[in-house]
Amino acid sequence: MADIVSTSLQDQCNEQKPKRLLPIDEVVRQTGFGTSFIYDKIKKGEFPPPVKVGISSRWIESQVQNWIEKHISGRGLICFLIKNILMKC
Repeated sequence: MADIVSTSLQDQCNEQKPKRLLPIDEVVRQTGFGTSFIYDKIKKGEFPPPVKVGISSRWIESQVQNWIEKHISGRGLICFLIKNILMKC
């Protein structure tokens, strides 16, 4: 039951956000990484793949933003672990 409610709420939240498709130059701007880095991460399954629109590649903005947030929050955990665990050794 909780899963159904949770999924339903997620669907509602996703519907409220406008979806945008970004070209590679905007993905580069938002992430701060170059094109080669981004495509390398895609190959490794570590970055959201693009959506093909005709011959163009576009990225779903929310997926790019989620990737950025994940790495920002992950950095905080790593810094915490280094300061509180490794520095005590």
